[in-house]
Amino acid sequence: MAREEFDEDDGGLDDLNEEDYGNASGQDAEVDELQQFLQRQQELKRQAAMQGGGAAAEIAGARNMQYRPAVGNFMFPREQTWAAHRELILDDGLNLGFSPVQYPAFDREIHQNIDLAPFYDFNASRYPKYDVARENLAIVRNYILNEFFRDGKIDDEKFDRKKLKQLNAIAKEITKGFNNDGLLRNPMQMHLSMAKANEPAKGAQYIYSKILQRQNAYNWLGPIGSLAGLRYEWNLPDVAHSPFSTENLAKPPPGRGDVAALTDEEIADAVALFEKEKISIGEPIPDVQDPGPRQFNKIADSFVEASLLAMSVDQLEQPTKREAIDHAKNILEKLKVSIGSSFISHGLDQFGDKAMQVLGDLKTLVDTYTINLNKLAGLDPNTYDNPAVEAANKALGKLSYLAKAETLLRAYAANDKKIIATVESQLKSMPQAWVPQEGETFEGLLNDLESGLKTVVLRITQIAEQDHTAESWLGFSNQNALGGANRNTPGGAKANTSAMQNDDFYRQMNAQRALRARQAAMRYSARVQQQDHDGHEAPAAKPQGMEGLLQGADLSSMRNAMQTTKNAAPVATGNKATLQNIQLQQAQRASRMAALESGRRVARRQRE
Repeated sequence: MAREEFDEDDGGLDDLNEEDYGNASGQDAEVDELQQFLQRQQELKRQAAMQGGGAAAEIAGARNMQYRPAVGNFMFPREQTWAAHRELILDDGLNLGFSPVQYPAFDREIHQNIDLAPFYDFNASRYPKYDVARENLAIVRNYILNEFFRDGKIDDEKFDRKKLKQLNAIAKEITKGFNNDGLLRNPMQMHLSMAKANEPAKGAQYIYSKILQRQNAYNWLGPIGSLAGLRYEWNLPDVAHSPFSTENLAKPPPGRGDVAALTDEEIADAVALFEKEKISIGEPIPDVQDPGPRQFNKIADSFVEASLLAMSVDQLEQPTKREAIDHAKNILEKLKVSIGSSFISHGLDQFGDKAMQVLGDLKTLVDTYTINLNKLAGLDPNTYDNPAVEAANKALGKLSYLAKAETLLRAYAANDKKIIATVESQLKSMPQAWVPQEGETFEGLLNDLESGLKTVVLRITQIAEQDHTAESWLGFSNQNALGGANRNTPGGAKANTSAMQNDDFYRQMNAQRALRARQAAMRYSARVQQQDHDGHEAPAAKPQGMEGLLQGADLSSMRNAMQTTKNAAPVATGNKATLQNIQLQQAQRASRMAALESGRRVARRQRE
C-alpha cells in the first residue's frame, strides 16, 4: 500500500504530523532528522523519475550527468524553465556553476579573454558584483548543452566534436560582445551590456537573445554564407521556445509532489539506512562516553590546536580529498537539523548522550576546514582577509571557547584545581570575539563554517589552474608563477612548459609559495597579538552551567566588544609556548629563505 503523497505546499510527509511525531522546534530532534531524511529519499525518487526534455528513458538516465573534459558536466532540469535550470546551477553538490576549470570550452574562454577584471579576478573588491552575470552564463551554458546533446550522451563522434566547437564559438562571441561594451563600439561586432547581463532572470534572457541574434545574422546568406564560413549553424530554438521566454521566466521552481510517494517498503529501507548513517556519519570521540576533566581538556586542546594550525605552514601540502569535503557537507546538513536551533550558551549537556557525537562531528568540520585553509594560504597571501574566512575563523574560535568552557564545568564538578586554574587562564586570554553571545544558536555558527569552507574550496578550485604544478595549467593562467601579470598568449604555453622543466624553477616556485604563506601567517599573528586580552578576571566562583560562564561581569565587556572587534583567525590563544614555537619557526624559515635567495642572486650575477 503506497504512502500518502507529499503535500505540494510544504514538501513534507502528510502522515508525519506534529501531533504524532513532535515538531521541528528541537523537541524531538531525532524524529526531525528522520523526517528530513525521508524527504531526501522522496526527492531522490522523484529525480530518478523525471525526464527532462523528452520521454525516453535514456534521457532520464542522463540526469546522472555525463562528463568529458572538453565540455564539462551538464544536466537536464525537471522542466525547461529558467528557475529549473537555476536550481541545478545553485546546487553545490552538482558543481554546475560558472567555473573556468570545469568548463574549458565555454567558461574558460570567457574567463581568459574578457577585459573586465572584476568579472574574473576573485580578489577584486567588485568581484561579488558580477555573481548574477556568472550565474546567468552558467544557466545559458547548461541549456545550450541540453540542446546540443539531447540524447544525454557525449560521445567521441564527429557530431559531438562539432558541437563542442560550436559551444566554444558561442563563448567567443559572448566575450567579444562584453569587450564591445564601451563608449566606442565596433558596429560589426555583437554588443553585450554587462549591466543587463547582471540582472536576475532577465539577464539570462538577454544573453540568450544576443546569441540568437548572432546565429541569425548570417542566415540570410544561406549556402553562400555557410561555404564562406560566416553562417552559425547552432540551430538553437528561438526565445519563445526556450527557458528564457517571458512565460518561462515567470514560472516558479518545479513542484515537489509530481511522482508517487515512498511505499511502505521503501520507507522501511530508508529508515534502516538512516539508522546506519546515524551511527557512521561523523567521527565521534572513540570509547569516550563520560570523559573526566583531564581527558575532556585534551579534546578541547585539539580544537585550540586546530585553530593554531591556521597559521602553521607545516600542513600546507596535506591534501584534502573530495570525499572529505562531501563528508563535511553531510555533517553540516545533519547538525543544522539536529542542533541548529539550540543555544550555544546551554553547552553540550543539552544533547544528553549524543553530546560526544556532536563534539566529534564538530571536530571533523574543524579539521576539514583548517586543512583546506592551510592549502589556500600557501596559494593566496590574501586568504585571511576574505570576509567569509574571517567569519569562519570566528566560528572556529567560538567552538574552542565552548570546548574549554565545558572542560571548566567538568573540572569544577571533579574539584580538579589544576585543570581549573589552567582552563580559567586560557579562557581569560581568549579574544573577545570568541565569546558566544546570549541567545546565539548553533545555526549561525554552522552557517559561518559552511560559508568559509565553500569559499576556501571554491578559491582553491579557481586558482588551481594558476598553479604551475597543475597538469592543465599551460598557457591559461592570468598570473605567472611569481605573481606577475601574464595574460594568456600563444607563447605562454611554451614559456610555461620550459619553466616547468627547470628544477631550479620548481624550487623557486615552491619557496615563493611557502614564503607568501608564512608572511601572511606572521602578519595575521601580529594583528591578533594587538588585540586587547587584558581586563578579564578569572571566575570568582563555580559557574552554574554554561550560562554562568556567559553571565559573569568579567565577560560582559567581551560580549559588548564583539560588535566592534574585527574578527581574528583563532590563532593567538591556547598554549603560549606552542604559539611562540610556531612564530620562531616561521622567523627562522623566513631568514633561511632570504639567505638562500640572496645566494642565488649572487650566483646568477656571477654566471652573467
